[in-house]
Amino acid sequence: MTPREALRAGIQTSETCWTVKIDGRPEAMFGVVPVSVLEGRGRIWMLMTDDGARQHRAIVRLGNLYTAALARHYRILENHVHARNDKAIRWLSRLGFHVGAVDVIRGQPMRPFTRLS
Repeated sequence: MTPREALRAGIQTSETCWTVKIDGRPEAMFGVVPVSVLEGRGRIWMLMTDDGARQHRAIVRLGNLYTAALARHYRILENHVHARNDKAIRWLSRLGFHVGAVDVIRGQPMRPFTRLS
């Protein structure tokens, strides 16, 4: 998917999503898609611009707040991250997600990540 297609899909399928603005410009968007209401599982996602990524301290603070809010509604938050996205993997670890071993999905090296409440 292109970033635009991914954002559109995220917005259309998410129960909740937010836009992060920095200096009035949208620099990140994230949300959660219900996977299983019975199990309390949600697929958390985020797309960010390079300018947004440079604001890593603010993003970690916001990430902690919003991940904690989502964890009140979802017992399990999960998704996959590209195995070569070291910044995202460090960020996910700081937010309390367990990042698993590399798996190949649609020809790309991906790592599952999960956070249990």
